Amino acid sequence: MFDYLIRKFITGNQNPEDPSVRKDYGVFSGIVGLTVNIILSLSKIIAGTVFNSISVTADGINNLSDAGSSIVILIGFKMSGKPADRDHPFGHARIEYLTGLILGIAIFFVGLEIIRSSVNKIIYPRPANYSTIILIILGVSIAAKLWLSRFYARIAEMVSSSTIKAASVDSTNDVLATSAVLAGALISKFAGYEIDGWMGIGVAIFILYSGVQILKSILGPILGEMPDPQFVDRIEKKILSYDAILNIHDLVIHNYGPEVYFATVHAEVDANECFIKSHGIIDCIER
Repeated sequence: MFDYLIRKFITGNQNPEDPSVRKDYGVFSGIVGLTVNIILSLSKIIAGTVFNSISVTADGINNLSDAGSSIVILIGFKMSGKPADRDHPFGHARIEYLTGLILGIAIFFVGLEIIRSSVNKIIYPRPANYSTIILIILGVSIAAKLWLSRFYARIAEMVSSSTIKAASVDSTNDVLATSAVLAGALISKFAGYEIDGWMGIGVAIFILYSGVQILKSILGPILGEMPDPQFVDRIEKKILSYDAILNIHDLVIHNYGPEVYFATVHAEVDANECFIKSHGIIDCIER
């Protein structure tokens, strides 16, 4: 089904390395995520409010934050796909890191707010009415989020996007969180134990964990983490594959967004070699 959707809605889908195609992948994933999360969010918030369940409402708010995240993905890929210009000679791909940072911060604060509401429900308990409708909504939500997680993971792998990968991780956590809410609802419905507030805290912990993981994955590139050793090794081997290059040193790699790198290196050549010939070889390596 993933391949069908990609072929149906993304032109030139066979070339995800192309900046314009990559942008289309990101925008498409944002639209799909926005649609799914809005439907799940509205259904849970309405059901949770009507049947007085803080855990179901909290799960719906979590999905609402996911919808906001999808909007961030949409905006991020739209802006990061802009070509390089005079003021930004290396392009705008780093905007994707900023959108991921906003996503992580938003998710973290949503988790804190849900903890506050859940503690209030524990202190001032009101019994929740877990109808069959709520159980069906939670079951459908688990299936939808599992599908969305796999969809995000597939897109993230194809276009090497940390933001979409973060969304995939978040969707996986949502599956676990909603499963916990469903388990709590079944216990309350059939065993008579009122654990709605505690399940709300459980959902909030999942949300906080997700936010922290997203922030960790985004802050690394923003703060200038070391490039992948295998990536560095490939660059070194590629340069040294030219017979005229005797050795290299001081290789520095700068990241300007997902899969956007600028590298400088000192290459040693034979001092007796023709300068023009050596210069031509260096130009060839640069290209």
